[in-house]
Amino acid sequence: MGLAGGPDVWEVIVAIRQSGLEGEAALEAVADSGRLTAIQVRAAVRYYAEYSAEVDERIRRHLAEADAAEKRWRREQNALA
Repeated sequence: MGLAGGPDVWEVIVAIRQSGLEGEAALEAVADSGRLTAIQVRAAVRYYAEYSAEVDERIRRHLAEADAAEKRWRREQNALA
């Protein structure tokens, strides 16, 4: 699920988690990042509240893909050394 004119819901949830803040402060911090409006952030949070298992699975897959890509890059760098 993606926001109209914005990122996917999972990306918003990750940004909220990475903010280190909670509640309204987290929502405001993500909205103030300049990429999203407060309405978009709230829409993502509402979606997450209803479909958290789906969104958490997407976050897990993204992290696994990023980890695999980093491992490939490190192997390539080692091959060049």
